Amino acid sequence: MNDNSNGEDLLYSEIRNPIFQALENQLRIEFEWAYVDKNLYSFSWIALHLKELTEEDLRRVNNLVKEALNRVAKGNIVPFINTEFILGLCFAARIIYEKRGEIPSNLLDNLNKLLREARKRSWLRNHEFVSLIVRFLPNITEFSDVIKEGVTWLQNKCQESLRKRDYERAVDCLFGLCEKGSSQLTLDFLREASSHINELSDEAVAKLCILLHDQNRELAIRFVKELERRIENEFKGSPGLSLERGLRELVCLLNSDCPVEAIRSILTVKKEQGQDWAKNVRVDGKSIIIQHVPRVGELPRVDPKVHALALKALESYRRSSIIALNKDDFIRLKEVFNTARKGYLGIRKREYLTILLIAGVTSFFALMFLPNILSAIWNFDYKTIAILLGDLKKNWLLVLTQGSQRAVLLCIWLWIVRVLYRLRRGGEINLMEAVRLLPIIGYIVKRLLGRG
Repeated sequence: MNDNSNGEDLLYSEIRNPIFQALENQLRIEFEWAYVDKNLYSFSWIALHLKELTEEDLRRVNNLVKEALNRVAKGNIVPFINTEFILGLCFAARIIYEKRGEIPSNLLDNLNKLLREARKRSWLRNHEFVSLIVRFLPNITEFSDVIKEGVTWLQNKCQESLRKRDYERAVDCLFGLCEKGSSQLTLDFLREASSHINELSDEAVAKLCILLHDQNRELAIRFVKELERRIENEFKGSPGLSLERGLRELVCLLNSDCPVEAIRSILTVKKEQGQDWAKNVRVDGKSIIIQHVPRVGELPRVDPKVHALALKALESYRRSSIIALNKDDFIRLKEVFNTARKGYLGIRKREYLTILLIAGVTSFFALMFLPNILSAIWNFDYKTIAILLGDLKKNWLLVLTQGSQRAVLLCIWLWIVRVLYRLRRGGEINLMEAVRLLPIIGYIVKRLLGRG
């Protein structure tokens, strides 16, 4: 529970974001597939983006690296000068360096050798390859020259992409450059990319979310919402996910000693409600039998690169969990947010009406006496200001001798300014505070209260 300013309770619950959970589950499956397939590139890429990497995961990374380097040692290096193989070693080097603080000499030497060969071949003319090298290659002395040359090459490609309005390619380049502080996301580029968001791939949207973290929040929210929408569309119709939820529900029912006939009745109701997973399973005693295995085309696509980026993007905006509110509480919270965010000022409605009243009265009298005021300004001799200020320095009480009407008006004006300033800073004010803000009178009241 949380208490708001009105003393009322805000009822909410924190739940696991189903979109994030589906994405994380899928990525874990792809993680295991990559290891079984001995795919160092996919396995180390996913490992880079997982929040928690176990010692067992690190051991498996080392195993795949050893196997890859053994293949290099057996023959000619040329077949291994390709983007996927080099990136696999690069990602693995980053993981090992972050976990162990050093890179094995065998991996370091071979990776340097492959990178030198890639440079000779114009980085294999692949801007995304260079961007990922620049972003993920460990920032150590042995790689400093490679990173510098990669940044220079990438900056030229980035400028070319921006001139051609190739937003997809520009995002790929900026993904590496921004990490090294060699380039910045400009507001113009972000607005243009935002206006073409439907033309951007899921990968580009995820990269923009990552790049925008702690920067332009307004545009970041737009890209995060778009990414979540796309991920939800990919997973919401997956029979695998609905089947998983259904199996969890059945397991809970079986473990609760619910009679089998009752469970079958529940399954029948689920089928009538149109829940597809219920049509694909049946209960036999304490066993759950799956009658229909989903076809490959019905399952989410296997795309570890995009899924890992999307997971990292959502995680950086703390979207792994979400807060559930009822509609009334959401509206109240939204009102509070609108008054608390940058550029807005929180203030009670009663004080807001006071400001409106003061502004209305002031503007009314200003309009009433506008001709006289303009005439006085036109005919005013500004030299008298210097004389008056000089006299006031000697004795400020002269202001009271210049005419009671002017003195009262000046006091009222000062009081209004002080009241409005206090409302701006504090958002509320009571009667005693308003009295204390009166020039001279407020000072006397303060002294009396202080003595009391």
